Amino acid sequence: MATCRHCDKAFPEVKSWQVFCCERCLQDWHLHQRKLARQDRLFARLKEREEGNGHALPVEEQRQKANEVLARIIQKSRPKLVRRI
Repeated sequence: MATCRHCDKAFPEVKSWQVFCCERCLQDWHLHQRKLARQDRLFARLKEREEGNGHALPVEEQRQKANEVLARIIQKSRPKLVRRI
């Protein structure tokens, strides 16, 4: 009996090189690895950007400022409704 690399369940080993219990676990494991790689690349780019700009704000502050600016833009662009009777 072998153990699945993704779900850690025991399964009957058909081939000597088999490490996943089913096709679904194989796909899920690879998708998870791709997701982790994307996150690592994103965090590396953010870190480079922050190191490149010595005066850059942390990500949370940037997100908060962006939300404030967006709220102001929406407030200004919202047309005033005129009530017609």
